[in-house]
Amino acid sequence: ERIGEVRVIGDTGIMANYLLTGALISLRCLGITVIASRLLMRRMEEDVVGPLAQIASVAHTVRRKRAFGLRVPQSAIAEIDTFSTDFNALLAELQGWHASLTEEKDQLAHQATHDSLTALGNRALFEHRLAEMVAETVRSGAPFGLLYLDADHFKQVNDTHGHLSGDMLLV
Repeated sequence: ERIGEVRVIGDTGIMANYLLTGALISLRCLGITVIASRLLMRRMEEDVVGPLAQIASVAHTVRRKRAFGLRVPQSAIAEIDTFSTDFNALLAELQGWHASLTEEKDQLAHQATHDSLTALGNRALFEHRLAEMVAETVRSGAPFGLLYLDADHFKQVNDTHGHLSGDMLLV
C-alpha cells in the first residue's frame, strides 16, 4: 500500500544561482584569507624576523670587528626580548673579559720589555729597537749612532752597602 510520494523537481536556474553564490562566498573567503595572511606575514617579519636579523647582524659585527659595545634593541615579542636581553648580557660579559684580557696582555708585554725596578726598557726591548733602527738606517741611508753607558764595579756597591743601596743607585 502506498503511503506517500516524493517528487524531485529540478530547476537549472536555482541550481546555477546556488553554485554561483557558493563560488562567490568561496572567493570572498579566499580573499579574506589572503589579506589576513599578508597582514600576519608582515607582522611576523616586523616582530620576529626583523629582531632576529638585528641579533644576527650585531653578532656578526661583534665577531668581525670586536665591537663589544654594540647592543641589540628591545623587541615587542616577550620571547625575543628575553633572548635579546640575554644576548646583550652576554655581550657585556664578553666586553669585560676582552677589556681585562687586553689590559693583562699590555701589562705582560710591558713586564717582558721593562725593568721592574727602574721601569726602563730592558735588554729584550733594547735588542728589538736596535734591530729596528739598524733596518731603518739600511732602508733610508740616514746616519745612526749609539750611546752606551756602563757602571764599572757596581757589584761592589751591592756587596758593600747592600742590594737596597744598589737599587736606589740604579733608580
